[in-house]
Amino acid sequence: MSHIDALISSPAARKQRIDEKTSQIVGWLQQTGFSTADVLSELIGVHKNGVYRTLNRLADAGLLTSEKISMPLSPRPLQLWGLTPTGALSIASDSGEFEYFEQGRVSPVSIQHSIDIQRVQLRGARAGWSGWKAERQLNREGAKAGWRKIPDATAVDPDGRAVAFEIERTAKTLKRYRDVVRDYLLMMKEGKVSRVLYVCAGHVRAEALAAFFKKIEYVTVEGRQLELKPEHLARFQFINLDDWPGGVSDAAG
Repeated sequence: MSHIDALISSPAARKQRIDEKTSQIVGWLQQTGFSTADVLSELIGVHKNGVYRTLNRLADAGLLTSEKISMPLSPRPLQLWGLTPTGALSIASDSGEFEYFEQGRVSPVSIQHSIDIQRVQLRGARAGWSGWKAERQLNREGAKAGWRKIPDATAVDPDGRAVAFEIERTAKTLKRYRDVVRDYLLMMKEGKVSRVLYVCAGHVRAEALAAFFKKIEYVTVEGRQLELKPEHLARFQFINLDDWPGGVSDAAG
C-alpha cells in the first residue's frame, strides 16, 4: 500500500483510489503500448514497490501481461508491462478496434526511445502541456493529414501553440538534419506546428546539437537552395531530458 493509500481509512475511499490507479494505468498502456514500473510509478504517484503490487493485481485479474527484455549494455533485463487482449477489450471503443501487448514483438532498440517519450509527456503534462499525441497515433493520423515529417510526439504548450517533439538519442548526419529542417519549416508554413523541440538524451547533448544546427545554412525546396535565417533556426529548440520541462535553447542563439 502506498503512503497516500495508507492515509485513506474509509474502505469506499480506498476502493475509489484503487479504481483510479487502475484506470490510469490501463489508459496509459492503451495509449503507449507498453511501459515500465518506473514510468507507471511516476504516472500514479506511488513508490515503485506500490506500483508493483498494483501491476501484479491487474496481471492476476487477466488485464496485464509482462515481458523481460535483455537490453544492450545492461546487466539486468528490463520488465515491460502491457495490456492483454482482455485488458485492451475492457476499454475498447464501440468500433471494436483495440491493440494489446504481444510478447516478442518489441525491439530493444525502440524501447528506450518509447520510454523517453513517455517521461517527456508525463513531466510536460504536470507543467501545463496538453493534447499529447505520441508516434503511434501520429503515424495513423499524419498520412491522412499530409504531414511531411512524423514527429515522435506533439503537444500544445501552455500558451496554446502546437509543438512537435523529437527525442534524440542518436545524432543524424548534417544532410538528414537539413531535410528534417526543410520538412518542418514547410509544416510550420502550413500551420501544422509552431516550432520543434528536440529533447536530448544519452550521448546526445542539447548544447552540442544546437551548435550543430547552426551549420545548416540552407535547405533545398523543389530543387532550389533557400538560405536559412536566424528566425528560421529560432523555431528549433533544444533541451536535455534531465532538464525538461525547464529552459530551452535554440539554434539561433
